[in-house]
Amino acid sequence: PVCACAVTPEGRRVVSGSHDNTLKVWDLEATSVIATFTSDAPIGNVAVTPDGRTIVTGAGAAGRVHFLRLEGDEEGTEGRRDEGTEGRRGEGGRRKDEGGRRKAGG
Repeated sequence: PVCACAVTPEGRRVVSGSHDNTLKVWDLEATSVIATFTSDAPIGNVAVTPDGRTIVTGAGAAGRVHFLRLEGDEEGTEGRRDEGTEGRRGEGGRRKDEGGRRKAGG
């Protein structure tokens, strides 16, 4: 079941977090999933930054936090999934992009 959700600032998308370890980005106009991220634990918290481009989610009892960046044009945002196997690892084993930020997407 879904245990957390957040609406993006422009109101066109909803982000949901579930006990099945998935975070999904839903396009409300198309009523379809446009991005999916799979965590290693249930996702219990979801927030979207004011610019609508970054999702912050909390997962599992260990207190993992994922920062997921949505990429795309103004008309349709396209999610990019963090596979967790590429890129360099930062402190705590978190995957980071070349700028030192956590990289992800759906």
